[in-house]
Amino acid sequence: MINIAMIEDNAQFRQNFQSYCENSAHLECVFAVDSVEKFMKLYRQDSEARILLLDINLPGMSGLDAIGKLKQFLPEETDIIMYTVFNEADTIFKALCAGATGYVLKNQSLKNIEEQLITVVEEGGTALSSSVARRIVQYFSPKQNQHHLPEAVDLKPIERQVVHYLIEGMTYPEIADVMALSVQGVKYHQRSIFKKLNISSRNEIHKVYTPPGKG
Repeated sequence: MINIAMIEDNAQFRQNFQSYCENSAHLECVFAVDSVEKFMKLYRQDSEARILLLDINLPGMSGLDAIGKLKQFLPEETDIIMYTVFNEADTIFKALCAGATGYVLKNQSLKNIEEQLITVVEEGGTALSSSVARRIVQYFSPKQNQHHLPEAVDLKPIERQVVHYLIEGMTYPEIADVMALSVQGVKYHQRSIFKKLNISSRNEIHKVYTPPGKG
């Protein structure tokens, strides 16, 4: 049995994972809280979590900022694996460079996540969602044709994430599902994005993107 601890502020995600573990022959959720601060205060080392699933967008200290502190706090054998909706290459590499040993996305089935966690423990592998693995390959590919928003564009991180999903052609319900938002929430962020970019439709987003090396 693999003991799992979790820091996740979305109560529904947290409850879904705990319920899944109750019926799993391989995973047991031994501790789950909604913030890094609460984890550091209440976690007992004798819980012996083999893996910590860590969300990024948290109240208080973010998951990315907490990786180093958590690695010092937890036993060396505890793997920290990001559990998030964010699928941007920069975020992925910041997490891995900070010491995370995996990066799984919430938009996949819990069965798939379970299989990835088993691989980490039993084979010493790295838990990566398939789309995250593709991001890594694209990052190192000399033929990559990704486009990026200029850094000067004043968008919030959540708005930049919405922009990327719009560029990828995802529908509003698909974006809402991946980001744990309502469809109206996605449209709210889209209106803010359009105002900041001075555009009136999602097709115009391409105009403000610049190919790598030309910005």
